[in-house]
Amino acid sequence: MIETFKSYLENRVNKYRVISIFLKAKSNLNEHFAQIIEEYYNSINFGDPRNKNDSFEYSTILFGSFGNLEINLTFDFFISKIEEYLSNSQNRESFNPWSLNLLKYFERLNKNLQQDIINLLIKKKRYNAIMFSLRREPRKFSEYINQFLEIRSDNENDIRSLLSIFKLIIRNFNNDNQIFNKLKERLFQLPNTYDKGLFLSFIGERKEALKCFEEILDNEISLSQKMFILLDAILEYLDIYRGAIPIHTIRKIEEDLDNLGKEFGVYNIIKESHKKFPFKFNFVKARFMLYLSIHYINLDNYQKSSHYLSQSEKYFTNLSNSKNIPSYNKEIIIYYNSITTILESFTQRIKTLKNENNITTLNQELREEVSKVAFKHRTMDIKIENIKRSIESFRFNKRNLNQLRIESPLNFCPLPPPITSIYIRSITAKKKIYPWNSKLELVPLFKSIQLSEKYQQFEIIQKFARKERKYCYILEFEQSDLIDVFKYKPVFKAGKNQFRIDIRSNGFYGNRVIHFKLKPNDICLVGIELELLVKDLEIHINQNISDLALKQRFFPFLNKKDTFIEEIDHDYCSELGKEINTIKEKCSRNASGKDCEACFNIPTKICLTKLFSKPLGLDILPHSGSELADCYWISENEGYAVVLKATKLNTTKQYSDPYMQVSQLSQKRTVKIIFFANSRTTSRQFLSEALNLCEANNKRFIIFSKDELIQFLHNYKTRNYNS
Repeated sequence: MIETFKSYLENRVNKYRVISIFLKAKSNLNEHFAQIIEEYYNSINFGDPRNKNDSFEYSTILFGSFGNLEINLTFDFFISKIEEYLSNSQNRESFNPWSLNLLKYFERLNKNLQQDIINLLIKKKRYNAIMFSLRREPRKFSEYINQFLEIRSDNENDIRSLLSIFKLIIRNFNNDNQIFNKLKERLFQLPNTYDKGLFLSFIGERKEALKCFEEILDNEISLSQKMFILLDAILEYLDIYRGAIPIHTIRKIEEDLDNLGKEFGVYNIIKESHKKFPFKFNFVKARFMLYLSIHYINLDNYQKSSHYLSQSEKYFTNLSNSKNIPSYNKEIIIYYNSITTILESFTQRIKTLKNENNITTLNQELREEVSKVAFKHRTMDIKIENIKRSIESFRFNKRNLNQLRIESPLNFCPLPPPITSIYIRSITAKKKIYPWNSKLELVPLFKSIQLSEKYQQFEIIQKFARKERKYCYILEFEQSDLIDVFKYKPVFKAGKNQFRIDIRSNGFYGNRVIHFKLKPNDICLVGIELELLVKDLEIHINQNISDLALKQRFFPFLNKKDTFIEEIDHDYCSELGKEINTIKEKCSRNASGKDCEACFNIPTKICLTKLFSKPLGLDILPHSGSELADCYWISENEGYAVVLKATKLNTTKQYSDPYMQVSQLSQKRTVKIIFFANSRTTSRQFLSEALNLCEANNKRFIIFSKDELIQFLHNYKTRNYNS
């Protein structure tokens, strides 16, 4: 039987089943089976399992000796194999068979084995395993809390883990004064870090927290981390200062908050690691506004107090509107927002009773008002206790209202929902395009999306791992003269967002990279920056920002296409586009001066020349021999001329006439800038040649696009020029 067991153990895959069957069949051979098991596994390193199945096998057999298997393995073998596993830092510490079995069978081990395992966990720095156990079965490890509190290290990562262990201890043993005092003592002994400062604040040691923040602020080199530390330092300062803060300190805090907001915008923090900044920044602003409102109540400046109460309420409301913050944090924020609302409605009563010097009645009525706000909380913890104590002391001491101490929410925002993919669907070409990989980086083999002068329709699809709710994002394109983008109203579905756009090239040749962002419409979500390769193989003429500014100087109604369409609507814009194609440069080449003069005040008769001359306040002239072809002065004194056409200019023969006009104008000394507009199609070759011609003569060549001519037509139709 012994040899059979040994053979089965060596050759069968399911070792646990083999051991279990033999033990049940021949329990009297338990000691012999245990010896064979130890001999077999002595040559196997438990710290280096080949796969998950091996890890499960080793753990189940080892801990099973204290459970279902009832096998008498020696203590030395048991501890040596646990040490093997813990010695390999690559092995997971939580949510694996080892940690689960340790949690399950820990109480069945004798005290010596328990102590040996705790010693190994501390020696091998398996802090995640300790946290895993304390989080799930804290009472099983209550005898070893003092040992956990004595863990020492100067390594910042170790300190962060120790603080997490300390938090679990205080959460589960907060009523034990001896443990609490021991924890506080150990906390003071740790080197100062940002996490230590947050923990000190959590347990109510505000002065020590502020000292910690001030020390590490001087040594911190990361701009983003400095911003977080400064926010927390401001929070601690406001809660520590019991009297009236000097005006120069108030100004300094205002300046710091203003600079933080600007730096965040410049630094463009949208990484997941910094997702909490907008939420925390708004919380500090709300808290500071509330502090100032009470400060000015005590100075009897009720106008300023009302202003700051209104600001505080606005920030608290903004925070509470997030659909992604934990409910515990939302309850805290809603509670403080309610207190702010009460103070705002109670200000006039405060003024009246203070003027009457009736402080007793004032405190009584204030307490009644505040007691109407119920703070919803499921369990009691340090923060809840601090909030209750703060409200109890929120009263007038003589003529001054005590400042309300504020408890900051912890873990402001949860991890954002994972984005499984972002891709593009070409509505025009009816195909899907995948420019980005799972990390939202450009795929190396992806070439580009080819654009043209005509609008193409695309849809950017954003998908989330969690499909049970909606996540609202805003699509923003980096301002660029290279492309024109028109955005439709996004569609938000559970687990999926769809952003439909019309896009065309507008002034580049070859390959370019365009940048856009998906910004969350929630203070707790993380934004995404993406790059997209596009190309255009036709010749384009660049229009820069100064070109648009120059156009707007004479024609202030001109705007970017998407802004213009927002003012009207997409269908009406399409109608105007069709109409502009039918408009002539002038009514007739045979028209006389009297004909143009008579036509000038007839609004139903429209020509391209009238669209330009009306906003400029110029007369419309017929064609004549003295006229330099069909060009006109936008500003003769400044040398700004415009060439207007309303005909197809696709071939060399068709555009020879306007090319001659541009050539003649570019050689005139008085001309500085030549504008060009054509309501029909224009060859890119002509535009390129005209541009080169102007550059050779040190002139600028600026084009009015078809979209801009549509705006000229809209402007004409909406203005009463004939009045």
